[in-house]
Amino acid sequence: MKLTRSELDELMARHGLAPLIPGGTDASEAARGGILATVDIAPGEVALMRVGIEGVTATGRCPLDFVHASGIVEEFREGRLLPHDTSFQHMFAHLLMKLSELYVASGANMLSISELHLHPASYHIEDLAIDGAGPRRLARRLEPDSHDRRAVFSHRHGDSVKFPK
Repeated sequence: MKLTRSELDELMARHGLAPLIPGGTDASEAARGGILATVDIAPGEVALMRVGIEGVTATGRCPLDFVHASGIVEEFREGRLLPHDTSFQHMFAHLLMKLSELYVASGANMLSISELHLHPASYHIEDLAIDGAGPRRLARRLEPDSHDRRAVFSHRHGDSVKFPK
């Protein structure tokens, strides 16, 4: 079962990923360019993340930690496929970690990004596909103070005798 666009957006937001940009918009045109990469995660004995840039592929076991994600980025940098820019390398390593966490947390069978545009200070995911077998666990999150019984909420004024309008 593939996730719908709204489910993908919600899942990506939960894991701190930039939302997908709809095609045919000015934002999608601006997102094009940069370094084009692909990311695939598929199960096996161990789930492996395969990252490809210009025909060169690097792999790592999921879930990735920062050391392993940095190792993947370093392989591309040594092959002169990525700029020698520390902030760019950290951004890319954190992106790989977040994608790995998203895959593991969603219980998906497969995650695939066919177009990942990497820019000096940002990234844009053009096409993300997640194929999951299990039930969807996308229950809405509660507000951080939703269980605070003694809190006084501004939106609650006027709905009781204690807080008249």
